[in-house]
Amino acid sequence: ITFRRRVTKLVLLRSMKQEAGKSNARSREQLTGRRVLMIGWEFPPLAAGGLGVACEGLMRALRLFIDIIFVVPVFDERMTVEGLKVVGMDREAGELDITSPEWGRLEGEQPQLDYYMLDARVSDNLRSGFLKQERLPRRKIKEVLADGQVYGKDLMQKVSTYAEAVAEVFGNGDFDLIHAHDWLTYPAAVRLKKKTGKPLLLHVHALETDRAGPGVRNAIYQVERFGLHMCDRVISVSEYTRGLIVEHYQVPAEKIEAVHNGIDAQKIFRSEHHVPEKIVAFVGRLTHQKGPFFLLETAMKGIDRFPNVRFVV
Repeated sequence: ITFRRRVTKLVLLRSMKQEAGKSNARSREQLTGRRVLMIGWEFPPLAAGGLGVACEGLMRALRLFIDIIFVVPVFDERMTVEGLKVVGMDREAGELDITSPEWGRLEGEQPQLDYYMLDARVSDNLRSGFLKQERLPRRKIKEVLADGQVYGKDLMQKVSTYAEAVAEVFGNGDFDLIHAHDWLTYPAAVRLKKKTGKPLLLHVHALETDRAGPGVRNAIYQVERFGLHMCDRVISVSEYTRGLIVEHYQVPAEKIEAVHNGIDAQKIFRSEHHVPEKIVAFVGRLTHQKGPFFLLETAMKGIDRFPNVRFVV
């Protein structure tokens, strides 16, 4: 009986793998020859976090059977992947004027939100009890996008300008699908969907409720929520993220598909340190999303049992 069960299990597993292979083959056949406009924000070497690295890995895999145009705010000559066209809005639309005179108004999007650039040194303004609304002088798109920083202090203005540039350059709709990565690209993607009527797929790598806490309802959250409701389909990087989208953004679960990130196999290396204690290191941004509180909880519980340990952030 045990032997029969094992044989049955092996047959079932083999059958499942064959069906999965057929399904993947059908998906590739459906996509082969299609042109996808992917809207990103980072791409190596101009990357400040993991978003650009994840997009690069995704592009390397998908470029084998679909035609991809990858859009970024700022182009760099080192952005080279064989078979992939990378387009920078600072070059393609750089000489165009910004049509919105106000700081970061996301025109045509709901809810209608105004954003204001705040310098880090705003204590005097805050003490006075109000922040004065400023008007932008006419500026070229490249002046906003190519400011030497991936994000920068006037990020909302940059997001709005990026949306304007993408809609202007790709408004002819010469592609089959819009695929946008994280909230920074959602205004551009939604505007382009409205202009061209092409289907929109949003790829959620992270959420504001994960970065800043589940109760946050700030401007970034509003941009995320609007995009998630306006798009046709959503990809989340995990079932956990899928659950957050359903719970905090009220998006139907059937609209979301969890697709995990892949990895490139690399040789693992080890180097010796010269600190007398054993080291437990935290690697990541100090945000709610990365879970630094788990390190603190672990340190508090383990330090009595393992006094010869140094916790490093």
